[in-house]
Amino acid sequence: DLKTAQEMMAAAVATRTAEDPEIVSVKRVLKLLDKTAKSNRTYGSSNPVALKFTQQLFEELTNHLTTYSRLAFLVQRSELLCKDHVVYQTEKDGGSESLAFKLYADGIRELVLHEGLTQEDLSLFLASLWSDVASNEDDDDIVTRLWSRNLSTITLATAEELSKSSVGNDSLVSSMSSSD
Repeated sequence: DLKTAQEMMAAAVATRTAEDPEIVSVKRVLKLLDKTAKSNRTYGSSNPVALKFTQQLFEELTNHLTTYSRLAFLVQRSELLCKDHVVYQTEKDGGSESLAFKLYADGIRELVLHEGLTQEDLSLFLASLWSDVASNEDDDDIVTRLWSRNLSTITLATAEELSKSSVGNDSLVSSMSSSD
């Protein structure tokens, strides 16, 4: 009957939307980013386990960027969103170790990684997220560390910029990207 057919179509559309290959890819990259960060913090960035995760992350991220040209997500206190889908959620006991919380606490509200990201860019990005204890950068926030590295393959929008842009500019990320 017609109603059953409509319900089946609605279910099929919902399933297809939930399995958007780009969203699946973003979730995979962010899961690897989380594992990489944890292994770097636990074992140090030169440990073979940490190096293996960093290499896997770079390969997965490169595949994503080759296919979709960018990885963009909105940052909330305990989750990251891509195309209105939750692609990362803080574990119950994650707290300040959570990627979402770290970005949010430092004022980042949108982060975009662009095609052409090199292994060095990724290493600098990871170092910016979890600063090296031996470095002088511990007092700086993620925004300051990323901006000081001036990476053209990574753009971000901060809470402060978004509040300023809501008064005037429409497209903050595109205006930041074009200033490279």
